[in-house]
Amino acid sequence: MRRFPSHYLLVNLVNLVNLVNSGKCRRCGMTDTVNLYDAKTNLSKLVDRAAAGEEIIIAKAGKPKAKLVPYQPPRKKRRFGQNLLGITYIAEDFDAPLPPELQKYFE
Repeated sequence: MRRFPSHYLLVNLVNLVNLVNSGKCRRCGMTDTVNLYDAKTNLSKLVDRAAAGEEIIIAKAGKPKAKLVPYQPPRKKRRFGQNLLGITYIAEDFDAPLPPELQKYFE
C-alpha cells in the first residue's frame, strides 16, 4: 500500500471542501436526512435550506421517501426554426464559388 505525505491528504481535503462550498459539485453537496415528523414541523426551515442549495432527504421509518432540492426554473423552449443568431440578411451570392486564393486551402 502506497503512503502519501500528510500534506497531500490535507490539500485534497481542502480542495474537496472548496468544491462543496462552491456549489459546483452536485453530488458532493450537503445532504441531510430528516424524518417525516420533523419535516412537517420544520418545513419552512427546510425549504430555506433547500433554496440555499442543500439537498434534504425526507424519510419515513428510516427509509427515504422524498428529496427536497433547490428549485430550478424550466428552460425556455426553443421554437423550431427560430433565428438564434439574429441573422436577417443573407447575400444573394452566399453559395457562389470561393475565390481561388481561398479555394486552394480546401484542396
